[in-house]
Amino acid sequence: MATLPSLQSIREQLRQSPFIPEMATELGVSVEEYIEQVAHFALHPHPEPQLAVVGTDALLAQGHAPPREEDMSGYLDRAVLAAGAEHRTGFTPATQGPVSLTGEALEAPEPDPQREELQAYLELQRLKARITRD
Repeated sequence: MATLPSLQSIREQLRQSPFIPEMATELGVSVEEYIEQVAHFALHPHPEPQLAVVGTDALLAQGHAPPREEDMSGYLDRAVLAAGAEHRTGFTPATQGPVSLTGEALEAPEPDPQREELQAYLELQRLKARITRD
């Protein structure tokens, strides 16, 4: 079984590609945002689709009533709003580094790419849960 390249190595390879800025511009996103999306799909080549298109006959055969166009339009509108939503709080970002219980200054830990990926995944799941409740 082949091992996947690291997230950092994928990012570096994408940054070196002369086509990435052009593709990001065509899609209307920043280069960094485009790189993150491509890196995600490179590391997860077979994710579950976010939206499955099923024909009316297949739905009826499975015992489901096809949704009305207005219902699907409303669902997609809410999904787009949720995807662009930002969670804001009244707290300001930390301005000082971490300290120990004795008051000594500690070095800030290095960012962990796997932790960042997990946080992004959990945020996506949280947004999905909010959409389905609405």
